[in-house]
Parts: sequence; structure tokens; C-alpha cells
Amino acid sequence: MSSIKERITELKTEIEGLEFQLALKKNALQELQSLTGKRGQKTPRQKLKPPRATSLAAYLQKVLTEGDGPLPVSVLVEKLKERGYHSKADIKTVVPSALSRRPDIFFRVKYGVYDLKSRHKDLEGH
Repeated sequence: MSSIKERITELKTEIEGLEFQLALKKNALQELQSLTGKRGQKTPRQKLKPPRATSLAAYLQKVLTEGDGPLPVSVLVEKLKERGYHSKADIKTVVPSALSRRPDIFFRVKYGVYDLKSRHKDLEGH
């Protein structure tokens, strides 16, 4: 019975690893596709400024930098609250929006889980 449970655990771990690799590949594909226009011509990419020190993006960047890997949105929200970040809007809804608006800084690993793009060297330069 314990060997079955061990195998289930192994398979879950393997699936999580494959999902992570798939997310990396999908993101790389999306980055490459965004570089081409309708006729296959390269489109100029918008240069984004570094986030202001008091912005939500800056807080999120600090939280992810201090962590050792990808974090779910729920954990990011809790860590922001611990740091004293507050917003007029519902923080649970603005965090995913802030993460998706800055693809130059943040990388979506899978649904609801984000990391710093700089940790994913194979995506830099796209």
C-alpha cells in the first residue's frame, strides 16, 4: 500500500515538473510570436521603465527576489500585507493585473503562480 502512495507522490512531482517546463515553453512561444507582426515583420517592443519604488510592481519584485522561486498570487498578497502595502482597490484583484502588465519583470509559471523573469535565463532576449 505504501509503494502505491509513493508512486502517486512520484507521479505528482513529475507532473508538476512537466507543467513547469510546459509553461516555460508556452511563454517562450508567446514571446517569439509577439515579436512578429501580421506579415512576419518585427514590431518594435515598448521599452518599459523600471517600476517606481512605491509601486505595486516594485513591492512584488522585492517579495519575489527575497523568495527562492515561484509564488502563488495568494502568497504574494499575504507577503505584501505583511510589508504594509495597502491599496484603495482590492489587493487580491490588482496583484494579478500588476504581474501581467510587466512581462519584462514577471513570468507566469502556471495559472496563478509567478516568478521573476530574470530567473528564467532561457527566456531573456526574447
